[in-house]
Amino acid sequence: MKKILAGISILFVLLALAAAVAPYLMDLDRYKGVVLGALKPYLSREVDFEHMELTVLTGLGVKIEGLTVSENPSFGDGDFLRLENLEVRVRMIPLLRKQMKIRRALLRRPAVRLARNAGGEFNFSDLFKGGNPPDDGSNQETLPVTGVSSHTGNVQGALAVSGINDLEVQEGRVTYQDENLFPGAAPVLIDRLDLRAQDLSLQKTATLELAAGLACAPEQNLHLSARTEPVDGTVAWQGLRMSVKIKIDSLPVGLVPAVWLAGLPAKPASGDLTLTLEAHGSFAEQIQSAVDLACKGLVLEVPRGGEMIERSGAFELAVSQRGTYDPAQQQVTIESGTVVLNGGTVLVKGFVG
Repeated sequence: MKKILAGISILFVLLALAAAVAPYLMDLDRYKGVVLGALKPYLSREVDFEHMELTVLTGLGVKIEGLTVSENPSFGDGDFLRLENLEVRVRMIPLLRKQMKIRRALLRRPAVRLARNAGGEFNFSDLFKGGNPPDDGSNQETLPVTGVSSHTGNVQGALAVSGINDLEVQEGRVTYQDENLFPGAAPVLIDRLDLRAQDLSLQKTATLELAAGLACAPEQNLHLSARTEPVDGTVAWQGLRMSVKIKIDSLPVGLVPAVWLAGLPAKPASGDLTLTLEAHGSFAEQIQSAVDLACKGLVLEVPRGGEMIERSGAFELAVSQRGTYDPAQQQVTIESGTVVLNGGTVLVKGFVG
């Protein structure tokens, strides 16, 4: 019995050593051209990365460093996406059956630039393209997984990719510029973005938690949580039942881009804004919503001709609304609404749309 236990112990030690050494013995960088070539028929952008390595001890998968995706040329130079590193972990048993089940995906310090031009076109509208890999036998080097070719069509046929169990983003950064709605406005910045999503599949209850810094705030002041209920494959996305909660803490109104407020008779100069929005339902039926907004120490600037500006005194504003959105009628029903201004209250009820 002791000899059996000793043999098992030695086997585990050898397996552990093999797992620790394997990433150093297998050079995945030599397959860089194969990987990029497999993506080319389906992406209309240049994709590149600096280094790729196998991971075993932390979970079977790959780690890719220095990933970049080029920008749409009509939106300028630079990168649409930059990523410090990407780690993907897969499940072993499904892989043996030639099915790709992603257990975990981790994106560290991604930087994404989103933009829309004056014509209403987004810079990601051309990101994916339809296409079939060349059938001339070129670029057919075999990847280091038995039976899987670099030919993208073969990969798609051999591997059935399904939902991600665990997706995490750390220290992300997103910039957004909209020349269609806000011409001439500076980009909106969302940074220090942390995201955790679990069970990203239509067949499971999916959850998402997000925290970020909005509009150059010194700390994370934007928090979002969402949940979707499972549906079968015959239901369109409009039938997806979901619940969402968005909370903005302590946003200085002076950081709101002035062009967003174009057309208003007065512009906020200072004040502290908080917002809570909750919604649940589906676009196939109705969406119930609750909104609570408060602004303390709000000071407005009113132009009085030329460059003269008149400032209001600081006042308190609070808005509360409970209502329903009917997608079929494109109508919002305000079941109860309250506007409180320096202690004075106005009640609101009715329809919009």
